[in-house]
Amino acid sequence: MKKSKKSIISTIFTIMFSGTFLIIALFAVITFYNTYHNYLHNVDNLYEVSLEQQKTMIRNEVEKVIFYVTKMKEHFETYEHHELTSQEQLQDIIIDILIDLRFGKEGYFFGSAAGGEPLFSNGVITKGTGSVWELSDPDGIKIIQEQLKALEKPEGVFVRYSWHKLNDSKPTPKVSYSKAIPEWNWIIGAGVYLEDINEIVLLNKILLFRQLKNQVLEFLLLFALYALISFFITNRISAKFTKSINTLTLFFRDAADKYIPIDNDLMVFDEFKVIADAANQMIEKQKTAEEALRKSELKYKNLTEIQKDVMITTTLDGHLTYCSPNIKDFAGYDPEKELGNCIDDYLVNSNEIALLEEITGKILAGGKADSIELSFRSASGILLSVDVSIAPVIENDEIVSFNAIIRDISQRKKIETELENYRLHLEELVQERTRELKTKNQELETMNEQLNNMNKVFTGREFRIKELRDRVKELENKLSGQA
Repeated sequence: MKKSKKSIISTIFTIMFSGTFLIIALFAVITFYNTYHNYLHNVDNLYEVSLEQQKTMIRNEVEKVIFYVTKMKEHFETYEHHELTSQEQLQDIIIDILIDLRFGKEGYFFGSAAGGEPLFSNGVITKGTGSVWELSDPDGIKIIQEQLKALEKPEGVFVRYSWHKLNDSKPTPKVSYSKAIPEWNWIIGAGVYLEDINEIVLLNKILLFRQLKNQVLEFLLLFALYALISFFITNRISAKFTKSINTLTLFFRDAADKYIPIDNDLMVFDEFKVIADAANQMIEKQKTAEEALRKSELKYKNLTEIQKDVMITTTLDGHLTYCSPNIKDFAGYDPEKELGNCIDDYLVNSNEIALLEEITGKILAGGKADSIELSFRSASGILLSVDVSIAPVIENDEIVSFNAIIRDISQRKKIETELENYRLHLEELVQERTRELKTKNQELETMNEQLNNMNKVFTGREFRIKELRDRVKELENKLSGQA
C-alpha cells in the first residue's frame, strides 16, 4: 500500500505540467455551468440573488485552488522521494500553474503574502516586485490590507472596491474573495466586476446553454487526450488512475442537473477517496441550499402575487428598483415602466413629501421600521388614502435601500369620516332632545302647580260641604226632638 501511494505521487509530479491544468479547467467549467444553470431558474431581475451566486462562484473557485495547493503542500511535506529540493521551489512551481488558471469569461486568480508582497495576478508573476501594502482604490479603500484580513479569518473575506478592467482606464466596482494558506502566510483570491452581474442577469438562456454545451464538449475532448497521454506515462497504474478520474468526471458532468453521489468503492487510491468525500459533501450542501432557495423564492413569489398590498424597493434617495405586479390592479401602473421613478412623483404635495423624508430619516438614524399615512395618486389621477410601512434593507451593518408595503385604506378612511359625521350629528340630536325634555319638564311643573292649587280648592270645598251636612243633620235631630 505504501508503494502504491508513492507511485501516485510520482505520477502526479511527472504529469503536473501537462495534465493538472486540464483537470482544474474541467472542474472550473463544470462548476461554472452548474452555477449559471441554477441561476437561470431563480427569479429574474433580482440583483441580490445574482450577486450572492457570483460570490459563491468565486468562493468555490478559490477554495478549489486552495484545496489543490494544500494537497501539493501535503505531498511535498509527506513524501521524501520527489524531484523538489525546497519549499520555495514548490511555491514557485505552484505560482507558475496558478497564473494560467481562468474561470468564467475574464476571471483570474491573484495571490499576496503577509506584509503586502504581491505573488501573482492575472497571468503575471509579481513576486519580488515590492510591497503594495498602501495600494488604494479611488474611494480610499486599502485593497491589499482588506484582502490580507483573510489571514486572521479561516472562512475567508469578501472585499468591495474599484479596479481597472482589462483595456479600460476607468475603475469599475468589484467584489473579491480571499482565503488564506496560513502555513505560508499567503492569501489566494478571485473577483468579479459588479457591472458584469447586470450583464449576466440579461443573458439569453438558450444561447448560454449552447455556449456552455460547446465548452463542455471541448473540455471532454481535451480530457480524453489527457487520459490517453496518461495511459502511456503511468503504465501499470494508468488503468486504475483513469478509472478514478472517469468516475469523478461523470459525476461532475451530471452534477448540473443530477445529484448522484460518488461510490467510494470505485476510488482505488486514498487521495481520490478524499476528493470523492469532499465532492459528495459539496453536492449534499448544494442540494440543501438549492432546495431552501427554491422554497424561499416560491414563498416570496406567492406572497407578492396573491396579496393586494403593493410591495416596492427603493434606493436611499427614493427611486424605485422593484415594484410588485399587483400595482397594475392597485393603481393602474405598469410595474416595469415605473422602475427608476422617484416615489415623490406619486405623492400629492410638498407637505407629504416632507413627511416621508422625515420618516425615512428616522429609519436611517435608528435602523427600525416605521409607517406613515399618505395620499397616493393613481394612474387615472384618483387619490388613494394609503398606509405605507417602511423597513430598512441592511447589508454589512449598513442600510442600503428600503422595502415598503403600500396598503389602500381609502375605504377605512371613508368609514371613519362617516362615523365622525354620525357622531357629530348624534351629539346635535342629543342636545336638541335635551332641550325638548327641559321644555316638557317646565310645562309639567306648571301643570303640577295648577293641579295642586285646584286640589287645595276642592279639598276646602269638601270640608265646607261636610260641615254643612253635619249642621243640617244636627238641626234635623233637634226638630225631631221637639216634635
